[in-house]
Amino acid sequence: MAQGTDTAREPDERAYRAVVAYKLGKAALEVAGAILLAALDLLGAAAHLHELALGLRGHVVNHLSALLVDLLARATSPRIVLFTGVALAIDGLLSGVEGWCLHRRYHWAPWVVVASSGLLIPPEVIELIKHPHLGRALLLALNLAVVVILARRAIRERRAHWPRIAPERRSSGSHPAG
Repeated sequence: MAQGTDTAREPDERAYRAVVAYKLGKAALEVAGAILLAALDLLGAAAHLHELALGLRGHVVNHLSALLVDLLARATSPRIVLFTGVALAIDGLLSGVEGWCLHRRYHWAPWVVVASSGLLIPPEVIELIKHPHLGRALLLALNLAVVVILARRAIRERRAHWPRIAPERRSSGSHPAG
C-alpha cells in the first residue's frame, strides 16, 4: 500500500519541482533583465536608442514600421527603462525568495506563493478581458496552474498532519470541563 501511495505522489512531486524550477528560473531571468537595463542605461545605450527611434519617426512610410518605431520610442524612454528595471528587479527578488522557500520545503512556502500568485489573478483576468492576447492568456494559465498545484499540495499535507495534531489539542484541556 505504501508503494501505491508513493507512485500516486510522483506526479505531484514532479509538478512541485516544476514550480520550483519555474520560480527560480523566472527570478534569474528577471534579475538578469534588470541588470541589463541598468547597464544599458548607465552606458547611454537606452538614451541612444530612444533618440534613434525619435529620429526615425519622420522617415518611415509603412504603417507597420511606424508602429514599431513608436513602440521602440515608448519602450526606451528613460522613465520606462527605469520603471521596467525596478519592476523586474523587485519581481525577480520575490520570485527568487518564493523559489528558494519552496526548494527548502518550508511548510508555509506553498501558501506564500498561492497568496502572491493568487492576488494577481483578478487583475490579469480583467486585463485579458479588456485586451485579449495569447501571451496574457498563457501567463494567466501558468499562474492558475501554480496556484492550483501548490494549494492542493498544501491542503493535502495539512490533512496528512491533522490527525497527529487533533488528539493533542483534545487532551490539552481546550474544552471547558462540565
